[in-house]
Amino acid sequence: MHFFTKDDLAHCLSGVCLLYCFQIAQPYNEQTDFMKTILVPTDFSDNALKAMQYAIRFANTTGSHLVFFRATDTIVPETAPVHLYHELVKNDTEENMEELRKQVAQAYTASGIAPATDSYSLAVEYGAFKNMIHVVIEKHQADMIIMGTQGASGLKKVFFGSNTAGLFGNVDIPVLAVPADTPADSITKIGYASDLIDFGDELAKIVAFAKLFHATIDLFHIYPVYPQLVDVAKFDKEKTLHMLTSKFDYDKLHITFINTEYDNDIVAGIQQYVAQEKPSLLVMFTHERSWFDKLFNPSISQSVAFDTQTPLLVFKKK
Repeated sequence: MHFFTKDDLAHCLSGVCLLYCFQIAQPYNEQTDFMKTILVPTDFSDNALKAMQYAIRFANTTGSHLVFFRATDTIVPETAPVHLYHELVKNDTEENMEELRKQVAQAYTASGIAPATDSYSLAVEYGAFKNMIHVVIEKHQADMIIMGTQGASGLKKVFFGSNTAGLFGNVDIPVLAVPADTPADSITKIGYASDLIDFGDELAKIVAFAKLFHATIDLFHIYPVYPQLVDVAKFDKEKTLHMLTSKFDYDKLHITFINTEYDNDIVAGIQQYVAQEKPSLLVMFTHERSWFDKLFNPSISQSVAFDTQTPLLVFKKK
């Protein structure tokens, strides 16, 4: 545990807000509860298959239990007799379960990992995905979702998109979106986008699984932003890193400041960071739908939408 010294307090008063230093001084408890059980939805597409492979490799390192999930809502005529309706639903569910078994087996074979006993479960629910996702999360006590996506439009669809597919506004657990072209490499570098507010609890979650992958964590902060909570010019990276590595007992921590051309241009800052540092996983904590709207719907002056081959893990702030 890191003990807060007079020198640390002086450091706070010399350019870092008191809230920031207070967070560093808090006791640290590793938080791995968010990845005990991981839900992996599929629509039987190639993108979903690649996300399954990613989830399998991820769980092979974290020890997570995987729940591969398929929602099916094949239309059954409302005029069908009750017994026929239930028979059609039963047949549809069984057919999808068989297809799910085949795709999961294919994913394990492609990943080169043999499934351990009780390492995964299969779930098929009849109904619309936006409704059944809650049923499966509750039934299996899922802590996290790993889902495939295609490009910027796919990321937008996963995180808040339409009412039928937008997971970000629809669930409270973390969502990890895996772009179709994600390399099969392990997680070696985590880019953590931080506004330097509540980052103590946030970093605790990231450190917990970074240790499992022996991955570097690069806390990056984009500026200029207003209101200006941290004076970047006075920020002592060396001192702060010493405090953080002591608190978390992890020396693979870095701090990067991204200076954008325009004020409050978070989207450009993220793009710049990804291009410059090439993280194998990008992590964000946010509760603002409008922020995601900006991320995936750039203004006319910004011709390139946010698009990356980097998996994106988003935690919803409480």
